[in-house]
Amino acid sequence: MSGVGKTTLAQVVYNHAEVKKHFQRRAWVYVSEHFSFKRTLQEILFSFNGYEDNGLDSCDSMEATITKLRSKICEGYKFFLVLDNVWEEICQQWSTLLTVLSDEARQCGSVLLVTTQNQKVAQTIARVRPIQLKALPWESFWPLFQYYAFGGTEVAQQEDNRNMLSISREIAMKLDGLPLAAKVIGNLLRCRFAQANWRRVVDSDWWNLSDALQEILPYLRVSYQHLSPQQRQCFAFCSIFPRNYLFDKERIVQMWIAHDFIQRNNIADGIKPEDVGRQCFDALVDSSLFQPTIVDNKYVMHDLVRGLAIAVSVDQCFLHDERAGGASSQALENVRHLSLQTGSLEQCQELHKYKNLRTLLLFGRFESDAFFPFLMAC
Repeated sequence: MSGVGKTTLAQVVYNHAEVKKHFQRRAWVYVSEHFSFKRTLQEILFSFNGYEDNGLDSCDSMEATITKLRSKICEGYKFFLVLDNVWEEICQQWSTLLTVLSDEARQCGSVLLVTTQNQKVAQTIARVRPIQLKALPWESFWPLFQYYAFGGTEVAQQEDNRNMLSISREIAMKLDGLPLAAKVIGNLLRCRFAQANWRRVVDSDWWNLSDALQEILPYLRVSYQHLSPQQRQCFAFCSIFPRNYLFDKERIVQMWIAHDFIQRNNIADGIKPEDVGRQCFDALVDSSLFQPTIVDNKYVMHDLVRGLAIAVSVDQCFLHDERAGGASSQALENVRHLSLQTGSLEQCQELHKYKNLRTLLLFGRFESDAFFPFLMAC
């Protein structure tokens, strides 16, 4: 399930000293549900190369990519490869992927570690019994929550702190044992270390909105409530990116500036809008609304967090995914930020009706010769 710590556990294994010692090469690839076989192979090679170019060309053919990857593998090194957040799309080409990784790699002791939210994927591709992560039991979750809420220090046995401990226990019991919840709400409480603030979190009406928010856990919305108006606007805008999108910090900051979310008239002399945008992004990272990856300045948005972003931006932002069975007409006509996840221009037929559109992002494969005349006609 979301928020239970699959990626975090995989990162602990990936960075373990014994793993580094045992395997000469390590690679980490975020796969996501929008699986591309060629792109996945290229990212495996890119990761093996230490995120340096080293002759890797995104325009390489499939054959060239496979040749380079097999050449890297057949050098005789044992490798440890993590495929993070795998979905059903990979199952159809799983055997081909293993063939590319070569029998020699398996024989020399290389290891492939996969994380997934999908039980069918686990049953299809697992060579050993899958490890199913569940919510933490209370005896493990409660110390973890205290670590974040009290800054990793021992709680002094003073009357005030005993009261704070009692309030924090009430909050922790609402979080269903999810580690991500412990981190998000624990950090929030530590930044507002006062009984009155903590009591407001316990009594917040936001906890009662779970039905309206469907699968969005209420604790995330409490964290959103404490963002500044500027941070809320920047965060909500990110809802138009697809699930498991790999955010580039500098690129998203430039997009915020272009949309005037980082307003120049509120910036002190000598401070650049880019610096304010980076501070805003860092604040979202500190709130655990973005999760850092092993690649510098690359971040992902957890599924639960993304659900929150969609919920708070429904009047302004819309992502249409043709595979979800919807249609672009489901977006409000006054929508300002729209993205289309489609492989067909037919899904773009109604773009002309969005008179207030300020952003249009396309995620899919289009022939430029066909698309640009179509866009001009809209």
